[in-house]
Amino acid sequence: MAQRPRAIFIDTGTFWEFDDQGQPAPNSLYAASKRAFREIAAYYALRTQLSSLTLLLFDVYGPGDWRNKLLTALAANADSERPFPMTPGAQQLVPVHVCDVAAGYLHAYERLANSQEVQTGHEVFALDPGLRISLRDLVQRMETLCGRSLNVEWGALPYRDNQIFSPAQCAPTLPGWSAQITLDVGLKELWNQPILSSSG
Repeated sequence: MAQRPRAIFIDTGTFWEFDDQGQPAPNSLYAASKRAFREIAAYYALRTQLSSLTLLLFDVYGPGDWRNKLLTALAANADSERPFPMTPGAQQLVPVHVCDVAAGYLHAYERLANSQEVQTGHEVFALDPGLRISLRDLVQRMETLCGRSLNVEWGALPYRDNQIFSPAQCAPTLPGWSAQITLDVGLKELWNQPILSSSG
């Protein structure tokens, strides 16, 4: 790609690359590999005609998610009598609907494709909706919206190693992008959609 004129490359980072103050501190090998790749992309962008951009993602959710992520798993467990084990729940999450994330990638491409606005080089932006909500408050909100208890067993699990309790604004928000789907609308949509398996 670096050998092609005006090539565009967009990669994905994560807030797991940063501590609560927004300083680089990957909390897993997965996060460290993302940060390392971004440095490689920046290397090529600075020395070739490649235009590259990293989008930092937070807690992506949405209907039909087969990855067994937290909100999907909670919705799937709602009709079960089995308690859903959880940490004490003080950590804050930054829920971002998958449709808003998809729109962010399209917007990032349009930004790089506009040669009058951005020349070659590497940029880093976050798809940050500005919302921070504790896990406990998020579960309570979901229960209120859906009208039933989710049977969560608080404190049954320990916090993970290097748990991020207050996600920082780790990069500027992508210019021209903002979340369009509110948390309440997204949670209701998640509740009303079927859960897909990993086999599709």
